[in-house]
Amino acid sequence: MDNEFDSHRMKILVVEDNHTQAEYLRHFLEKSGDHVITASNGIEAMEQLQFELPDIILTDVMMPEMNGLDLCKRIKNTPETADIPVILVTYDSVRKVL
Repeated sequence: MDNEFDSHRMKILVVEDNHTQAEYLRHFLEKSGDHVITASNGIEAMEQLQFELPDIILTDVMMPEMNGLDLCKRIKNTPETADIPVILVTYDSVRKVL
């Protein structure tokens, strides 16, 4: 983890095409002290991963350009990102948490 973050703070990439859902997740996670990076689809997420590697990735399943399942496959098939945990998030799971 980078020195700029406390040892308990996680860097989380949220991949969500619905801006409102992305902001709900950002708010919820940042309230816990985590650092949140966002991308609006799988292609943007893969581009983001070239610049900054998160501790974990939360991704929507249904998105334009590249869906969450395809994103997960790409992440796991790329040596630099293969060890990053990926959680597939659905609207129902977000609604239950919030």
